[in-house]
Amino acid sequence: MNAKPTRRGQIVLGTIIAQMGLGTIYTWSLFNQPLVDIFGWSLSAVATTFSITSFSLAFATLFAGKLQERIGIRRLTLCAGIVLGLELMASSGVTSLLGMYLLMGVVVGFADGTAYITTLSNLIKWFPERNGLIAGVSVGAFGTGSLVFKYINSFLIS
Repeated sequence: MNAKPTRRGQIVLGTIIAQMGLGTIYTWSLFNQPLVDIFGWSLSAVATTFSITSFSLAFATLFAGKLQERIGIRRLTLCAGIVLGLELMASSGVTSLLGMYLLMGVVVGFADGTAYITTLSNLIKWFPERNGLIAGVSVGAFGTGSLVFKYINSFLIS
């Protein structure tokens, strides 16, 4: 019985860290002007990438539950994290809007949404007696990721 509170604490901490990392997608606007300056694309066209990412994130949540049942939370979250990281690196080499839309918009959004919903649902399963509070902690961490990584991403862009 003593292992459960410790394990639950680790689950909360791990989810907060994961959600903060996933929330970095909300810093996308920092990249808009540099991409316009480098490639000469319109600001509207570059900003559309985030709309595609947001849609893909939401769309992924519809399918992540079924995937989670098939391969498990740990594997699905790990796969989503690996895909997310690889596609973020791959999107750094993109030189076309279509490539940006596909990699950064569709694939990154889908991977982010998959990891978001699986880590959130896992946390709720560990805290059935406080699922509203614990969902708020998770979603709050997702939003806080943009605040924390705003400074890191700004530094890296400059």
